[in-house]
Amino acid sequence: MKSQWENYNKNLLEYLTVITQNNYISNLFYDTPFLVLSRAIAAIPDDAFTVTQWEEAANYLLREKITFSSSQQAIHYLSVLGWSVSVTPYILLEDRTKFIGKSWQNKKNTI
Repeated sequence: MKSQWENYNKNLLEYLTVITQNNYISNLFYDTPFLVLSRAIAAIPDDAFTVTQWEEAANYLLREKITFSSSQQAIHYLSVLGWSVSVTPYILLEDRTKFIGKSWQNKKNTI
């Protein structure tokens, strides 16, 4: 029997859209609180999607080029970020300094 994420054939964003009960991938960015995303992400096994897929998802959600050394690192980063931020990724993008502080803009893009 296939795992539920195997049905999404290497499309992490589609999988996140379904498990967060959204109709469109764009809803992940505009309408879904990061806390909801982080809970969904934390439940995904680290071998379910490749590092590249995690980078694509992070780049889409954060609108910033981010690279990870492993899927486990991506899951941890996105999960912790989600616990820190309860707004949608769109609102986070609008005013990152308000929610995370000035260190966000000074951090390295490679995690």
